[in-house]
Amino acid sequence: GKCFISCYCSKECQVAHWKAHKKHCKLNRAFVLNSTTEEHLMCLSLDFVKHFRDNFAGSDEGYKRYKEHFDKLGTFGVEKGRGIHSVTVGVLEIVRGRDLVKLRALEKLCEGECFNDWALLLEVRQALQPVLAEKHAAGEITEEEVLDGMLQLGNAHTWMNQRNGCVACFRRAKEGFVRLLGE
Repeated sequence: GKCFISCYCSKECQVAHWKAHKKHCKLNRAFVLNSTTEEHLMCLSLDFVKHFRDNFAGSDEGYKRYKEHFDKLGTFGVEKGRGIHSVTVGVLEIVRGRDLVKLRALEKLCEGECFNDWALLLEVRQALQPVLAEKHAAGEITEEEVLDGMLQLGNAHTWMNQRNGCVACFRRAKEGFVRLLGE
């Protein structure tokens, strides 16, 4: 389809699933990856050490650190734009997925030390919230980790000048920590 995430065996199946898919399809079609982030991810995918050493990593050690996070993302597109084999679709699959390891790795790559892509960082941290809640419900992570994720989401809203999202996240985190600490 036009969102490049869902594939169907027939037009009939696509039409039958449209009501459930419509919201996600619109979000996916509206998703735009920063061109610098796209280039960096493409270069990581193609293992261009020189690109990172020359542009921002500064050393082979810096490149190895970024590559370590990138390798956790799994198979990735190597084309620019919005084609099925594009970097953008690879990022969308991670952001719309439920894989905590991949989301955390992408989060690390988006932060200030690496790509400095605040818009994508906000997307990733929003995607992390339901995954963290699921992991907590399954007993795999603590409530404190969920609340830390909420604080990080609040920070991302702050960097994007989204006051309402920021205030809501910080309020929920504060309420959770007060409940947790019993103060």
